[in-house]
Amino acid sequence: MGTNLLSYLENIPDPRRRAGSRHHLPAVLAMVIMGNLSGRYGYRELARFMQRHAWEFVRLFGFGHGVPNHVTISSLLGKVDFQAVKQQFEAWMQSQHLPVENYSLDGKSLKSTLSDYNKATRTLWPWSRCFRISLV
Repeated sequence: MGTNLLSYLENIPDPRRRAGSRHHLPAVLAMVIMGNLSGRYGYRELARFMQRHAWEFVRLFGFGHGVPNHVTISSLLGKVDFQAVKQQFEAWMQSQHLPVENYSLDGKSLKSTLSDYNKATRTLWPWSRCFRISLV
């Protein structure tokens, strides 16, 4: 396995049907993590972040249809296995010789005002345990 985060994200099962999937799951997850590290958490904020850097993401990930929109991001984060994302993130941290016990990837669902929890906002949140601060 490679040492970059994307190679670890390749191990996460894609919950979508093969037909109609325009964006490679590991690439979308990498962009979400980059967006979170840049202070973008909501689906629309993440989509704007991806659009702002679209030229680089298209070049880097080879998207033939541009970057995903907020609907795609929402749908994908609602289906992906967060435990698998967390395990791969931690494995990547270990490969970088970063102490996993000091850092974690926390999943958040913002559901407080919803009656349909399936439509909750989900995001990833990098956290430093040793400094007790968010890394975003």
